Amino acid sequence: MTNDFKAPFLYCTAIVQSTKKIGYNDLIEKLSALQEVTSIEVGCILFKIVPLDRDEERFALWEIWENKEAFYAHHEKGYTKAFFSEQLDTIELFESSEKVSL
Repeated sequence: MTNDFKAPFLYCTAIVQSTKKIGYNDLIEKLSALQEVTSIEVGCILFKIVPLDRDEERFALWEIWENKEAFYAHHEKGYTKAFFSEQLDTIELFESSEKVSL
């Protein structure tokens, strides 16, 4: 039996942890702003940030992209690079339907 299943999109799930450089509510505002601009990118099907545990300041990030190219284009956006450069969170877990590099 062969496995002919090929996901039509790139699916990504991440669990992120606050570095506590800023307060929880400030981090939610920054994540919400990132979600807002990312959600309208060409090739973005879904970009959703969900608070998991307020005490632990952990979040889930669910992403669906049309393809790897859209995923990588997102990481080249100025606002994405700016968010990462602030080091406001760390990635505890990252899984994707196809191998990608962060």
